[in-house]
Amino acid sequence: FYSLWERSHGYLLTRSEGPDGWSEPEFAPFSLPEYPELEPFVSHDGAWLYFISKRPLPDGTEPAKFNLWRVPKTAAGWGSPEMLPEPVTSEHDEFYPSLTTGGDIYFTSDRPGGLGGEDIWWAEWTGESWAEPENLGPAVNSPGPEFNSLIAPDGSWLIFGSVREGDVGRGDMHIAFRGPDGDFVPAVNMGEPVNSSTLDYCPALSPDGSILFFTSNRVPGSGPKPAAFAELEAVMTGPSNGRDNIWWVSAEVIEQLRQQVLEE
Repeated sequence: FYSLWERSHGYLLTRSEGPDGWSEPEFAPFSLPEYPELEPFVSHDGAWLYFISKRPLPDGTEPAKFNLWRVPKTAAGWGSPEMLPEPVTSEHDEFYPSLTTGGDIYFTSDRPGGLGGEDIWWAEWTGESWAEPENLGPAVNSPGPEFNSLIAPDGSWLIFGSVREGDVGRGDMHIAFRGPDGDFVPAVNMGEPVNSSTLDYCPALSPDGSILFFTSNRVPGSGPKPAAFAELEAVMTGPSNGRDNIWWVSAEVIEQLRQQVLEE
């Protein structure tokens, strides 16, 4: 499952890998393509898929903002989506849900009480629902925008996008680790080659924890100029076109950064 943003509209897509390679993209079976929908996250037990949407609310009204939704996995496929309850849902935008194995949820919001712009918030899972969301504070958030956070399955680190002084590009991924007291220590820029001179964002972790996926509009190398239109078309539609494609790096970079940060 992944997002596609095209002509100011978001879509939820799915494709599967088989013996002959990847299938063709399709709209997610539970999605409503006529409404903007983005940022899928599958819970670690595979029981739920979380996403954001501007689809009609349960009372039928159409919202002007994004809300957090989730859909259950059933024996027959995917069930009926449900909007997350208050206090996680608010009168303000909520984006990019990410959960620990214990059910704590981390997300982006521009709700009051932040440090400036969009911030990263979290809410503890109580066993029945979520507690009142809390701002993650200055170890993670800044006066500028923070967005697209990915919490570790065990909650020991948080990767997120931000635009702040010292960035490599036009928006970098940063990481905050929990210290011995259980609180996050101040976040650090993940540096190159994770970040580039362009925008890098939307981190995701493979189910086995070995690969860190992310979105980037970087263009690797320059290469020779196309000698024919077919070559130009291949560049324009390929992964080197700079149009926010999905990239990956070994998740070993997380442990390398952890050692650097916590040993200082």
